[in-house]
Amino acid sequence: MRYIIDAFNLIFQDTQLQEAQDERGFNAAQVLLCARLARFAAGSDSTQIVAVFDGSPRGSRTPATERGGTGNVSVVHTGVGKKADGYIVELIEAERDRQQFTVVSTDKFIANSARKAGAHVLSCKEFLRLMRETKDGRKNPRQGEDPRKFKGLTDWEVQEWMDYFGFTEKD
Repeated sequence: MRYIIDAFNLIFQDTQLQEAQDERGFNAAQVLLCARLARFAAGSDSTQIVAVFDGSPRGSRTPATERGGTGNVSVVHTGVGKKADGYIVELIEAERDRQQFTVVSTDKFIANSARKAGAHVLSCKEFLRLMRETKDGRKNPRQGEDPRKFKGLTDWEVQEWMDYFGFTEKD
């Protein structure tokens, strides 16, 4: 499954992510979101996630795509002055097999455009519930999963996300 995440929209739908932003700034919320997405994607080699953020952390005017330390999560910053909404719609419309994509957003424009293009849509609340259920299910070896498979992020992966978003140990 391939997910395209309206990242700002998802951050503002989750209490823990909002608290991270309020207490430590937006970069902290981005790091936390990407770490959670990485844990979600880690359970399946076929799950790929693209988290799309408005703007640019480095002031670039052009979209910048970078792959995080997990391999299954890509982070896209749309560039200064460019909205994620339009970028997500363009991303879907550029694909041939749109049914393989699930767009995660509560933005009506994005959801309606994605459905019209043939992609699946999940609200942020539905996606957050799916992440929780998947995480809870993976912790239970009786549900058929080897518990060693779900070790979470390594210290190296956490450091790579911290470096990507410009955090130091003091932050």
